[in-house]
Amino acid sequence: MEVNEKMMDNKGKGLLYPSQSVTPIPNEESTWRPPPVGSLLASVDAGWDAFSKKAGLGAVVRDEKGGVVKSSWSHIQYCASAEEAEARACLEGLKHLIDIQRFPSTVETDCQRVVQAAYSLVPDRSASWSIYSEIQDLLRTNPMLGLKKIDRSSNQVAHGLAQLGKRESSGVLSESVPIGLSALIANDCKNCVL
Repeated sequence: MEVNEKMMDNKGKGLLYPSQSVTPIPNEESTWRPPPVGSLLASVDAGWDAFSKKAGLGAVVRDEKGGVVKSSWSHIQYCASAEEAEARACLEGLKHLIDIQRFPSTVETDCQRVVQAAYSLVPDRSASWSIYSEIQDLLRTNPMLGLKKIDRSSNQVAHGLAQLGKRESSGVLSESVPIGLSALIANDCKNCVL
């Protein structure tokens, strides 16, 4: 089946089938916003290369002051699609929040398809069904966790971490991000009440 180029964006994310519809999600934010007092927010993203099938995942967990609790980036040697990479990034973000155990907490992603599949009552039949099933199980067993769609412009730090992972690098930092991403954290914190 041919995919219409108008249905794809510059990252290879788009509708899998012409009949597949994507409903806009309200309250999409255009800049990073801190979570409510006492909760955490994990911003996640993925970078995928259609030629090599390699992917990078990035996640940054922050508190209500914009302070970094944890950041991570990882490399996936083989990943079938951008959708799979984004779903894996969301799963990683949820696992980070569960490990930290500060609730309520939310994972933010710029991939609408992942959010819709995570909250769908209809079993997913895509190639990423097992990842979606695990995400649904985590959300069901941890009712103080959430997943929401945000605008790509709100996800710059996670995007930078995913790009590090895409370069076959992996790492985890506590209370910081790699030096090259510090300016993005500072810029995001303009919206924080300290």
